Amino acid sequence: MLWSDSERYIRIPERDSYEGYNLMQEFAESVDDESLREKLSIALDVKEAFRRFKNVFDNYLEYRNKRFKFKQERLNEEVIEWLNSIGIEPEDKSE
Repeated sequence: MLWSDSERYIRIPERDSYEGYNLMQEFAESVDDESLREKLSIALDVKEAFRRFKNVFDNYLEYRNKRFKFKQERLNEEVIEWLNSIGIEPEDKSE
């Protein structure tokens, strides 16, 4: 049986930039260090928020790693949700 590309593949949805912004905002609100939380909030309220947000972590390396972990966990959740929505049950690789 020959399949056409439209029958075989499903386009992965693109993320809008506001979704990345919302993720940064969610992380900022979860930070327990008051000084860092305030700096992140200020970075998100100005022009070039993505770059400024990233730059705040230059002085907070421990939180930089927490930010990457937070982002990866959220993205994994989104991917699993999307796969489930199209009828695919992903394998659990954590075992």
